Amino acid sequence: MTQTLFVSFLRRDFSGPFLPSIRLLPERMSWSAFGGPEQAVIHADGQINNLLELTSALRYAVTIHDHQNTPVWWGFVDEVLIFLENVQVKVSLANLFNRVTVTYSFISPDNKLADQLETTPINNPQSQSEFGIKETVIHEMDLDEDFANALRDTFLSAHAWPFSELSQRAKSGEVHAQLHCSGWFKTLTWLNYQNLDGFYANYGPGPGIFAFGDSNAHRFVGQSFKPGSNVNLKYVYFRLRSEGSPSTHIVARLYNQISNVPGTHLATSDPVSSSLINSSKYTWIRFTYSSPVSLSADTVYWVVLNPWSVNASNYFYIKTDENMSFPQLWRHGAYYNQTTTTWSRLPSGTSPGTKPDLYFRFVCLSDTGSQMASIASAGDQFFEKILGLTTDIQTSPYRNNGNNCLKEIEALMKVGTSNRRWVLATVTPERFLKFYEQPDPDEADIYIDAKSRFFTKHQVQLPSYLPPVGRFARLAATTRVSLPWDRNRIPACFIESAEYFPAFDRLIIKSL
Repeated sequence: MTQTLFVSFLRRDFSGPFLPSIRLLPERMSWSAFGGPEQAVIHADGQINNLLELTSALRYAVTIHDHQNTPVWWGFVDEVLIFLENVQVKVSLANLFNRVTVTYSFISPDNKLADQLETTPINNPQSQSEFGIKETVIHEMDLDEDFANALRDTFLSAHAWPFSELSQRAKSGEVHAQLHCSGWFKTLTWLNYQNLDGFYANYGPGPGIFAFGDSNAHRFVGQSFKPGSNVNLKYVYFRLRSEGSPSTHIVARLYNQISNVPGTHLATSDPVSSSLINSSKYTWIRFTYSSPVSLSADTVYWVVLNPWSVNASNYFYIKTDENMSFPQLWRHGAYYNQTTTTWSRLPSGTSPGTKPDLYFRFVCLSDTGSQMASIASAGDQFFEKILGLTTDIQTSPYRNNGNNCLKEIEALMKVGTSNRRWVLATVTPERFLKFYEQPDPDEADIYIDAKSRFFTKHQVQLPSYLPPVGRFARLAATTRVSLPWDRNRIPACFIESAEYFPAFDRLIIKSL
């Protein structure tokens, strides 16, 4: 039986309705537990001029309602297809980009790879104001700076605004149009995500070593750093080797900074036995804080290595970077003279008077739920509110691999929660983005009968166009719901996604 559904539009700034003089019929709608409304296809009939007017509807907000004005599907117009007698016209957001960057490799005169570089982004503010910011990064090789900048500028000029694509139809047909719509969750692909906080590292290259633990004059050695956001320090690494046969332990002590040197002691790592430190080569040695230590944004901290004892014949070397490769310009390494109770800068053999750093890696963690909310906020252009959750799963928030916001969020959703359930997401008709935990399968309250109809536990049938996506469902024993249920032989299934065809009132579900 055909279901009658209705379509309404709002203009790009959501200020008012768009009322085209055409007939609109939803052909297909889909939903996902990992984002809510996903895709919709709407068929349009009318006069040619009225159909052509639809090409201006890109990025308009669209809502599909039932006969009681209940929202069924919502999102935005992503692509418009106009079918004339023998010609097809397409306009789409797929090839619209109004922020462009080019990354490129530069080849030196001796034909060797010299560097990996990136142009400054270029924007089209008018297009961004109209559609939202949609960025792309072009990756090329064997370019120089002028070539890369020219490529960037030309690409932006060609792609900042929608353009028509014309093609011939295989055979003549009726004049009509199709609107291909996407859910708001997809707009998180429009911006890339970068977060350089939560992982702080200096790999050099730079010569230099420093001996410590050989005397009270070289009792401790440490490195300063400053997080740019509130994070929780979990692991610190340094490149060490041993001299002789030390029989002591080393801990990494965390301090705040007072008068440019380590001040108040805040935390101590678990001890690392000297037997784990190689005597023939430098290796990365990890120190772990059993309880992650909360660090405040824009506050200087010191991580200081502290051997439990000193020995003139059995001690340690740590790699130092005399090239000062770490980008935070105010930072430096230092060592402590227990005899004089003073801190001194690390010496440099190649550049006397400079302030060498240590080779180090500091790994901070944060709740993946707060990370998802932060990433969504960075990519947010259309959501009215973002509602997060606490997963009790801690990972590093550092991101610098060029992925878009949605890809980063989807990876974290698969990590799940401490209950070993996925993180799901949906967008409400009011454009509230909500992250939430997958329900408990033992509390499934939706049932499906032999005729593929869904019921609540109160035996209320759900309309086919309102599928229970993101919920667990059980197979009913008969065509009517019967309780109690045999949970051992027929477990609940998770409804991951659904697709609905109004013309046939047909619902196709995908379960996990």
